[in-house]
Amino acid sequence: MKMKSNAGFTLLELMIVVEVIAIIAALAIPALARQRIMTNEAAAVGNLRTISTAEFAHNAAKLTYGSFEQLAEGADMGAGAYLDGGWREGIVRNEYVYTMPVATPEQFQVVATPVVPGQTGLRAFTVDASGDIKAEPAA
Repeated sequence: MKMKSNAGFTLLELMIVVEVIAIIAALAIPALARQRIMTNEAAAVGNLRTISTAEFAHNAAKLTYGSFEQLAEGADMGAGAYLDGGWREGIVRNEYVYTMPVATPEQFQVVATPVVPGQTGLRAFTVDASGDIKAEPAA
């Protein structure tokens, strides 16, 4: 008597495999989203440190704080710019928008806000002439 061999998956086995994959994805996707937010926020703080360092160097050399354009002046020619040439008002880097609402000879303030609050970042960051980076919940 010949025995019939079943060389495939049953529908029940296939449904169980799909369900296990769905459970793993449901656990992994929120963790990846949180990690992305944390990475964006860390990059924003790092960028604000770079900008404040450039402001302090500009102030030490010229006795005044500068705008993004003044800090990046000369970067496209390979000259000694304080920031690389890509910085300008409203630039988006790492899902954060950078603005400089205050740029006077005596004071500066740079604000980094998430492009989509709650999805690309949970906090807005600010740095000023004190050099302190402050965080507050993004609106």
